[in-house]
Amino acid sequence: MSNKTNIGALGTLAILMIFPIQMGMTCVTPAMAVLAEHWGMTVADAAYLSTLSTITTTVTTILLGAVAGKKLKFRTCAILGSAIYLIGGVGPAFFDNYVLTLVFRAIMGIGIGFMMPIGNALIIGHFDGDKQSKILGYGTLFMNLGGLIFQTLGGTLVEMEWNYVFYAHLFGITSLIMAFFIKEPEILAAPEPAGKVKTPISKVVIAAAAVLFMFNIFVYPAMMNVSTIFLDKGIGGADLAAMSLNIYTIFGCVGGFVFGSIFTRAQRFVLPMGFLLAAAGCYGVSVTDQFMVMNVCLAMIGFGFANILPAINAWVGISVEPKFVAGSIGIVMALMNLGAFCSTYYLQILQIVANDAVYLPITIGAVVFVAVAVMFIVYNPFKKTKEAAC
Repeated sequence: MSNKTNIGALGTLAILMIFPIQMGMTCVTPAMAVLAEHWGMTVADAAYLSTLSTITTTVTTILLGAVAGKKLKFRTCAILGSAIYLIGGVGPAFFDNYVLTLVFRAIMGIGIGFMMPIGNALIIGHFDGDKQSKILGYGTLFMNLGGLIFQTLGGTLVEMEWNYVFYAHLFGITSLIMAFFIKEPEILAAPEPAGKVKTPISKVVIAAAAVLFMFNIFVYPAMMNVSTIFLDKGIGGADLAAMSLNIYTIFGCVGGFVFGSIFTRAQRFVLPMGFLLAAAGCYGVSVTDQFMVMNVCLAMIGFGFANILPAINAWVGISVEPKFVAGSIGIVMALMNLGAFCSTYYLQILQIVANDAVYLPITIGAVVFVAVAVMFIVYNPFKKTKEAAC
């Protein structure tokens, strides 16, 4: 199938530059210990600097998804989102106050919430067929690149001065500039093919949101506990742990880059493959005491997620009318972020019940991912794609 509209390389790049900001909250991850020491608190308390923004992101994503592309142009959403993100992200650099920093982080989350539902909605609105799956993969690639850039900048800048970490958010200026080149997709008023739902909240959207909500609840413990596992098993210190986490991000980029080709050739098996890779990776992280094996396991999780996310978005895209895509993806992305936030409480429950918030949650995640993979082997979420094409 051909493109719905010809937006050119600049228009495509403008859309892709929406994605890096979605990982902007991660720039404080390598700075947690420094920030906790500066304000005289535990790392657990300082973690709110990272998790608080997911709440405002979740709420904003749902609200924005309902109006983006309809009452509010996509370009306007991207410009406002980038500007709000920059204000909330850079603001704490000028005030030495923990509570005020939390306020700015909440504002930053609102900016990210503006961006969350519109990137994939624009791709689905502008592209069809193989081109669509390819650009969806590139969106995941750019999102992972954003995580790599923000974490690298954050870790480098905080070594100079504690508040310099917040200057890492200035990278968001690139997204703000490119937002002015975003072109609006044509929302056709013609009747949609049979099988398309007539509301942004459908069984498919609920199922897709539940899958990503669940994924983040079970995969976040693997990411958050890597440094603890490295120290506990004598694999290495924080520097090697950070290096392994970068391997996760790098292979997330690789997965996003090749997603289009994989999806074209093995459409119905992309989700089972992604979840089986994540399962194997999580199990390996929980049992290995070897640095290289840890890197391989994290690479598997990163590659798996880079195929799961765009595949879920493609599933939503083929199941709802174009005018509901932004709202539907907004709901899905909001629940995904909420899963990340809820993972903290999941760990606390396991600590109380089983006295293990490090290894057990990762092992449970591996088992759950195998079960989900089997579910998607039995159920083909893309069956309607072929029917619609006939």
